[in-house]
Amino acid sequence: MKKLLTLMMVICYLSSCKKSDQRKFIEEISGSYTISSITLTKSDLVTDSITFNNAGEFFFDNCKIDANKSRGFCEGYYIFNNEPKFNFGYNLTNESGETSLRIQLNNSPTTQQELNLLGIFSFVESVENKLILNSISSVSINNTKVKVRLTLTRN
Repeated sequence: MKKLLTLMMVICYLSSCKKSDQRKFIEEISGSYTISSITLTKSDLVTDSITFNNAGEFFFDNCKIDANKSRGFCEGYYIFNNEPKFNFGYNLTNESGETSLRIQLNNSPTTQQELNLLGIFSFVESVENKLILNSISSVSINNTKVKVRLTLTRN
């Protein structure tokens, strides 16, 4: 019985650490950003790329993380190139072996977008007013797979 109780306490402690890391991340990233630049590179070609400057906005909501909320995802949206707003869910993940940002569909209805930024992004740089992200897996733009480098500047 003592071993079971000890094991349960350790599990509770470890799960609370994960939530506090998640909470800190949510607080640090939340807010409104301008897409300062976005570079799209075809996955099969290193040299074929295009960069858009001042291409829209990103918003990461500051939400409370709790067990009942879609596995701890917060809500956000992006607007790319004057397209309709695209709602998503986001959180912190270690799925790729490094601490990364996961952007995935949430339960909101979505429209077909020219640029689909759903995926996992590594942090290239994260300073007070700027966030630079690289896609770990390819994303889709007009049914073409591309890698993305995203530079966001906090408003």
